[in-house]
Amino acid sequence: MGFQTCHTHGLRYEDYGECAQCMTERLQEEAMRRQEELLLEQTELMRRAAADRRVSAIATEGSKSINRENVSKDLLKSVLDDAAFETTLDKDGDVVIEDKIRCYVLPNKDRGTIRLLTGFTFKSDTPSASRLEAANQINAQFVMVRASVSGDMLYFDYDVLINDGVSRRGFAHTVKRFCAIPWQAVSECAKPLVK
Repeated sequence: MGFQTCHTHGLRYEDYGECAQCMTERLQEEAMRRQEELLLEQTELMRRAAADRRVSAIATEGSKSINRENVSKDLLKSVLDDAAFETTLDKDGDVVIEDKIRCYVLPNKDRGTIRLLTGFTFKSDTPSASRLEAANQINAQFVMVRASVSGDMLYFDYDVLINDGVSRRGFAHTVKRFCAIPWQAVSECAKPLVK
């Protein structure tokens, strides 16, 4: 039986083996590699479990979501009342929110949308060109709302898509965000033009 000298550590070892230091380092590397593999497996299992929980939550939320099949004025009023909005029904039975603005909430099952709508009255001496310019400027600066002009009115609207369903909480957040934008848009782009 012969001996060799390790070129890395300078230690002697038997012909059929490796030096003790090389063996220790190899075993440590193998243990670390295995530990990394186990960690990756555990991470993948946790990712899959989280995905399963999300799918389950979405399925459960489906019965709580607003969608094309269940949308109604009564449901929308209930959701908004639960979210602490001040809501009423107007003479046509439409849901109206009294927040920073008077916002109409108009479901449309055929289109699969809920339209949020509000308006401001232009001063009577405001030229048509100035009215259109204000609406165009608002549309260029504000993404969530669409501004339009009809006669003496500057309208703001936004369509919430409900074909695949929208959570009640998500809908309430969208309404809150929408209600905050028109006043800001008017003050930045049309303040001297509206009443």
